[in-house]
Amino acid sequence: MTRAAIICDSALRFGPPLEHQILAPSHSLCDCSPMAHIDWTECALIETVPGKRGGKPVLKGTRLTPEDLLTNREQGVDWLVENHGGITPEAVRAVFDFYDRHKARVPHPA
Repeated sequence: MTRAAIICDSALRFGPPLEHQILAPSHSLCDCSPMAHIDWTECALIETVPGKRGGKPVLKGTRLTPEDLLTNREQGVDWLVENHGGITPEAVRAVFDFYDRHKARVPHPA
């Protein structure tokens, strides 16, 4: 197998190279986004379960993080409900509302 084939094979199995992850906002390794600093424990629809999604906050009874929903927010509530089983439109709207109310409290990095 050639070096190029090994690199392509690795990229297919492990995702984009590190330098692409740093540059692409959707693959950022930095916790500089406002989402990273919101205290989701104040939201009744969110729980943190050790071992589930690495201990990240998730929608109760699911493996969906608030970030999963917010990343695809522009797709609309109906699309999110149809493409992520086990959630209701009300829950999605509540997560969006919580985020909108709390993002103003997040200090911006200097």
